Parts: sequence; C-alpha cells; structure tokens
Amino acid sequence: MNLYFVFLGKSQCEVDPAECICSTCPAHDNFQLKHELYCLKGSEEEQRGKS
Repeated sequence: MNLYFVFLGKSQCEVDPAECICSTCPAHDNFQLKHELYCLKGSEEEQRGKS
C-alpha cells in the first residue's frame, strides 16, 4: 500500500494510468477517499479543491 501519493501528490516518474490500483487499496475505503490517480492528478486534498 502506497499512501505517499494520496497524501503528498503527484509522482515525478512516468506512470501508466491503466495500472492504477487506488480504488482497491484498503486506505481508499478506510479514509473515505473519493478520487484516484493520485500519482498523476495530485493528492486527495488537491483533487478535492479542484472539484
């Protein structure tokens, strides 16, 4: 489980969105997260601000 992106945001590495597993991560439900692709779009907090 990689909470790094959920809390800190985008990755500087190339990431394939097809490999996203955010919605299957236990943290996604435990923290009632609403977004995905944190490594590409930014942290949960950043994405909530954009909504």
